[in-house]
Amino acid sequence: DRGIRIHARSSAGIFYGAQTLRQLVEGEGVQAVLPVVEIHDWPSLAYRGTMVDISHGPLLTEDEIERQIDFLSRWKANQYYIYNEDSVELLGYPLLNPEGRLSQEEVRQIVVYGRERHIDVIPALDLYGHQHDLFRLEQYSEISDEPHGTEFDPRNPKAMPLLSDWASQFADLFPSPFVSIGFDEVFQIDAATRESGFATDPTALFVKQLTAVSALFQKHQKHVMAYSDMLAKYPDIFSELPPGLIAVAWHSTSEDPTYKRWLAPLVAHNVPYVLQPGVKSYDQITPDDDTAYENIDTFLAAGKYSGALGLINSVWSDDAQLLLRMSLPSMAYGAAAPWQSVPMNRADFFSDYARQMYPAAIAPDIASALSDMSIAESDIQKVIGSQSMFGLWEDPFFPPYYKKLAAHREDLHETRMHAEQAETALIHARSLGVDLETVNSLIIGSELLDY
Repeated sequence: DRGIRIHARSSAGIFYGAQTLRQLVEGEGVQAVLPVVEIHDWPSLAYRGTMVDISHGPLLTEDEIERQIDFLSRWKANQYYIYNEDSVELLGYPLLNPEGRLSQEEVRQIVVYGRERHIDVIPALDLYGHQHDLFRLEQYSEISDEPHGTEFDPRNPKAMPLLSDWASQFADLFPSPFVSIGFDEVFQIDAATRESGFATDPTALFVKQLTAVSALFQKHQKHVMAYSDMLAKYPDIFSELPPGLIAVAWHSTSEDPTYKRWLAPLVAHNVPYVLQPGVKSYDQITPDDDTAYENIDTFLAAGKYSGALGLINSVWSDDAQLLLRMSLPSMAYGAAAPWQSVPMNRADFFSDYARQMYPAAIAPDIASALSDMSIAESDIQKVIGSQSMFGLWEDPFFPPYYKKLAAHREDLHETRMHAEQAETALIHARSLGVDLETVNSLIIGSELLDY
């Protein structure tokens, strides 16, 4: 009743206090009020990041990435990971995705934009596997462990000079103290070592490459992060890990509420780690919120219990059909959850989110539409499987497929009803001309569900 004071030990704290204040506003315009409260607030986890994939589906523009950073700052995120396999310009490699990459100047602008909002922009690379864009070029194909493959061959003398150049360029582009070097889903090395007749243990090659690439970035005073799925596959290598490595424990479902398979080995070997759950939208017509929120909540609970440093909510774009703006609610959920000391209020999340993001005149429409679309996506997966996006391209009259659909006629009727209810609410919201960028994306999603 005497005004507002925000106290903090840093400019970041002041910024987060302003976001809290923003969330406390009730009503709009001259009717807006603030409750009289005193809040002592601090983050539950130190690092609260979002990783967005720009290598598989849509290549985001600089403006769109900055729009996402602005959005995430509202939920007190402090890290933004740009996942790129070969989608950032590297000087000296003119044929490497020339029409599908961010320029170095665009990256520098994004870094500055993030810093102004207390968000550290971090490169998330993949410097062992997932390098098909590089190795499909004839001049680099021989550096792969298989012709035109996806993985570097650590035995090839041309590999490290190239990676050393890349490490220097990325270290110069991204002033962040962190770098994520990937090293997940390394599948080809086993086959390559067998077929080549080498007696080399693929585990030893993996450790050699991991150690060498980590050292390249550590020379630039970077804290190196790498995915931990291969550590679970090769449990004997913990004693050989490069010093200072931070593991990224990732999983996108929550069938094991303790995440013991992914976390127990890291805890047992005192390896520092962050969690990486994910937005579930890369193979789905619209985001599968039930799976994503359960994954975030349970992984986060297990990580807090066992000493995680932070959480990275991943937004993969494996299929080009993805509309990323439909994933904004899930991005907000994953950014807010690691700040909280208690679990997110999942039951009221869509209403809370819509009230923060949209004017009062359309917030109920957005909340109900998000709920209906979430139900429709979950229901359609029960009929055609979790990769619902692929169902859009099936021939519904192919006899085995038609037989399965016909058995669920009533279920599909209910699914379409939810989709059309969402579409109706969104059309009303669009008629008021507010935030058309997100509303139009949601309308397309509701139409695809109905289709």
